[in-house]
Amino acid sequence: MIKQSLLLLTIMLFTTCDTTGQDPDLKSFIKQLRAGRDILIENKTLSEEFDFTGIMPSNPVSEVMQQTRYNASVTFKNCVFEREVRAYATDDKGMKYSTMFQGNLSFLGCTFKEPVTFRACSILGKTVFSGSLFEKTANFEECSFSQQAWFNRCIFHGELRFQNAFFMQQAGFLDAASDVGSSFGEPPSMPPLSSATPGSLDIPISHWSIGTEIVFQLCRNKRQISLQQR
Repeated sequence: MIKQSLLLLTIMLFTTCDTTGQDPDLKSFIKQLRAGRDILIENKTLSEEFDFTGIMPSNPVSEVMQQTRYNASVTFKNCVFEREVRAYATDDKGMKYSTMFQGNLSFLGCTFKEPVTFRACSILGKTVFSGSLFEKTANFEECSFSQQAWFNRCIFHGELRFQNAFFMQQAGFLDAASDVGSSFGEPPSMPPLSSATPGSLDIPISHWSIGTEIVFQLCRNKRQISLQQR
């Protein structure tokens, strides 16, 4: 009788563990992404780490870099990410993994409770993070934005990093707020202002912490835009 009870308890525990796997919302999202479908997720709280580099197979782009590519547009609206979100990673052998988004990438009014890393990503569609809250570091170093990149009304409680980012069209940070240092490095690159589709910066910043200065160096035509707190 005791053995039967122990066996029943073991089966119950195994079943419980088996049903507490991946978040159903995240699982559905990954399935659609692998199928190449455009994604729209609204009003969800995602409690697991989300790593774009591990969903699809990656392809080598150099001896030290692998890249994962997504054809679909990805949109999150009013979602909360309780764990880290990243599209860049390195392994213990020094191999780097980046991500290319061939569609639009949008996080509208989202909250990121842990670090966000889109370092070295290529985003061929529009990029929209407007109205989002970053509680930890937001890393967009070496990121290439082929179309408009909007960070309007974002709040950054952690460090904001854009070193060596490349903006091919307009970048907007209207009404963005930061209470920690922001690092745009030298130089985030953009096309010349005289080009047919000129890149431009739309950044009337009024809420950045005292002493914060953001400098964009337009290296191709030797012009510099320096914006200080007003």
